[in-house]
Amino acid sequence: MQKPNFWTLLFVLICLCGSFTMQANQPGIWGKIQLSQKWQPMVYLSYIPNLNERFTVSSAMIIDEAPINDSGEFLFSTEFLPEEEGLYRIHVSKKGYPRAT
Repeated sequence: MQKPNFWTLLFVLICLCGSFTMQANQPGIWGKIQLSQKWQPMVYLSYIPNLNERFTVSSAMIIDEAPINDSGEFLFSTEFLPEEEGLYRIHVSKKGYPRAT
């Protein structure tokens, strides 16, 4: 097996660093999740107004949704969120169930 040359390794390193930099500079909440076929390929971002409602789920609490791509990655833009701190939840729903479950 032939070893890769210096220029090939340098090119791969530049590509990897570039992809990490693009993700790190993009404002938002992003991640990766593996789901079985029982789940909708969508994640939901909810705003939790206070700790007493941390176990409550309703459609009114959902402030954004993002599709999950084939690699399991998702991204929420955070540009619309207020500057002050808040409590947020990310959740998924089973297929055939309402999104607020």
